[in-house]
Amino acid sequence: MAESTDTQQQPTQDLAAQIAALTAAMQAQPQSKEQQGGIYGWGRPPVPQVQAQPTGVLIPVGVDSSAGSVTIQLSFPAEFATPDKLVALVETLISNGVPVKAWQKKESWGGNKRSWGR
Repeated sequence: MAESTDTQQQPTQDLAAQIAALTAAMQAQPQSKEQQGGIYGWGRPPVPQVQAQPTGVLIPVGVDSSAGSVTIQLSFPAEFATPDKLVALVETLISNGVPVKAWQKKESWGGNKRSWGR
């Protein structure tokens, strides 16, 4: 019976030694602040610091049809994605008679509350 006890303990000791060796090897590797637990939590990958660039601008337009009013989106290139160019684009569309869907601020009944309407 002594032999079976020795053979059962040998694989357990080998496994324990392997785990200890792997743990030591992992601890020896340098870790980033995020991998150490840092401000983002344990093991969370770093967030890339890339600022998204617009790929275009969509302007909603209302079109009346026999089925009722339909809203479509007119697509324009990203060069119109700055505030000044976007306002100029919308103003140009409106002045050319394009039915741009816009919300306007309006006073509600009672005077103190404000709401938005078409």
